[in-house]
Amino acid sequence: MDNEIWQAVTELFFLLEQPDLPEEEYQLFFERNPCVFDVLGFDCFAPFDIKSGNKLPFDEERGFTPMPDFICGKRDVEEAVVFEIKRPDETRAVTARADGNRAKLRANIEGYVSQTCEYVKSIRGNSDARKAVCQILEMNRIRSTSGLLLCGMSDDNDAPVVAELISEREPRIQYMYYDKLYDKMCDAYARNRKQYAKVERVYEGLEGVHLTVMASISPEQLHGRAYLIDIGEARRNRVSLYVTDTAYIHLLDADGHPLEVKIDVEFGVPQIFQIEFSNDPIVGFLSILHNNKEIINMQRQDGYQNSLSMENMVIGSDRDGQLGACCIIGTTLLRYRVLGIKEKLDFLGWLINESETGYGLEHNGTQYMRRNVDGNFIQESGEARPILRETLHYSRTKK
Repeated sequence: MDNEIWQAVTELFFLLEQPDLPEEEYQLFFERNPCVFDVLGFDCFAPFDIKSGNKLPFDEERGFTPMPDFICGKRDVEEAVVFEIKRPDETRAVTARADGNRAKLRANIEGYVSQTCEYVKSIRGNSDARKAVCQILEMNRIRSTSGLLLCGMSDDNDAPVVAELISEREPRIQYMYYDKLYDKMCDAYARNRKQYAKVERVYEGLEGVHLTVMASISPEQLHGRAYLIDIGEARRNRVSLYVTDTAYIHLLDADGHPLEVKIDVEFGVPQIFQIEFSNDPIVGFLSILHNNKEIINMQRQDGYQNSLSMENMVIGSDRDGQLGACCIIGTTLLRYRVLGIKEKLDFLGWLINESETGYGLEHNGTQYMRRNVDGNFIQESGEARPILRETLHYSRTKK
């Protein structure tokens, strides 16, 4: 579930950075990331737009067929929730009255709220509609119906005034902002991860180590087992990334016990590998991601024991400078602290752009770089020094 939540956090972060997306894109976000409904406290959900195939019966009293974006369910309290999605760039939800009285909802927001309320009333007052919802959501019964409207950003609106105006409506609906949804997703992701500290609304990284290596791996290797990254001691406290028919993460814990995890890499194009860890006796952890998908998550609280050291770290070969990988290594970042959530996502966006436009250092299986005492990656021997390339894509290299 953590990985699913992280993918949802990532997608929502980048969606909110793109202006003028059609409303359909935000609905598709929810369909691609069902874990969001779980974070919001729903046991079940289903889309009810015209493309979904799910239908509610015609409401003869109101003269329309309700087509909400989603209907969600809370089985324990037998509640159905109409979930309507609007765009995050709906700004200024309230406006002052011309007569000087208290603010009111703007016309567009008033329309969204009224539409949500009408859908709720239709389901509440129509037994056939409730039966249809029960059948689709696999609920035994619906005792109550409410609404949830997702719209705008809290920074662009007078949230307390909106909340007060909405609270006076019948039926009951909740008004949620996209940035608050993003905050909820970050809360859910960070809940069991001790490497973050929440400062106001932002999760910052604590003490530890962060390493990012962006590299393209050649489909042709000199060695049957070729190392791209190797960190730590020879027989314990070690993290290695090596290549055979595909890529593998190989771990040795504090007692030398091994763990190996396969990674499905695409050869010849940039891949992003990220390793974060802390040796703290209480909140220590190890997290390894490939292309923003977490491959390994080991927490001290769950029994993980390791004392990784950066004293011996090599990129492009094993720790002894042997068994090197044929690869082009682009951006390499080493920080002696964990990256915060927003910081990591901002960096990911930069890496994605850099993967298309950046240059790299090509290693031929005998070349490598070693971390020096200053924390930089160097190679003093000319023969073992990698070659500068203007691209990270093997198909675009000119030799």
